[in-house]
Amino acid sequence: MKTTHVSYCQVCHQDFRPNEIVYYVVIDNNIVCGDCAEAAQTKNIEPRIYEVRKDEIRD
Repeated sequence: MKTTHVSYCQVCHQDFRPNEIVYYVVIDNNIVCGDCAEAAQTKNIEPRIYEVRKDEIRD
């Protein structure tokens, strides 16, 4: 599965948790949460895993 570094839903602005499965809506070119992906009502959706960038990890 492909990864993404987009850290929030580009529709409802919900923050993603590390390693959360999120969705790329091809027609809108957006990374969205599961609820917004379902609301998009399109079959052209690809799953992604949200991956935290190494430079964003804080100790």
